[in-house]
Amino acid sequence: MMDLDEKYHCSLQDNAIKVKFVPHADSPFHPQCLRITFHRTIRVPENHKSVKLPPDLGTFSLFGIRDHAHKLPPSMVAKGGLFLSMYQREAMWVDFNADWPFMIKIYADGVNVVSGEHAADDNGTKDRRRLASRGKIQDYVVAPPQIWLDGIATSPGVVRQLIAMPTGQGYSVESQFTGEDTIGGL
Repeated sequence: MMDLDEKYHCSLQDNAIKVKFVPHADSPFHPQCLRITFHRTIRVPENHKSVKLPPDLGTFSLFGIRDHAHKLPPSMVAKGGLFLSMYQREAMWVDFNADWPFMIKIYADGVNVVSGEHAADDNGTKDRRRLASRGKIQDYVVAPPQIWLDGIATSPGVVRQLIAMPTGQGYSVESQFTGEDTIGGL
């Protein structure tokens, strides 16, 4: 059981999200750290052909929403967090660097990028969980050993890149699943 004095701290450092577990002095646990960076890459054609991994073109700059609230839409400011600036011609992959196992769930527009399931359970999700082994669908990565994430699982063995698309026009992952654009973001 974790003592209340032991905490996870999340911060923005050098364009990376840093999560650090800080145990209290008498704890049997040691400090643990996870660093998440978002990398630019080229967008590959969506032609259903397998392609090699595209090149790493460096990391995206991350910005605090509070620091730019006066320039952002109120709906984005209300959510808080961080943002990055991405062109539609680009794609992104996510890098995980951890010194101890961390379980990470990642959603794009409210859709879990590992399982392809929407954050809101519906009858279809419940049916798939019943059919899956032990009633569970894996919907997270563990870093390490997982060191990066290329995109969104759309079917077994098929991953689509993480790209930027305008909301409200039916292009988002959420819109394709639910017909609505309400959540947005990663």
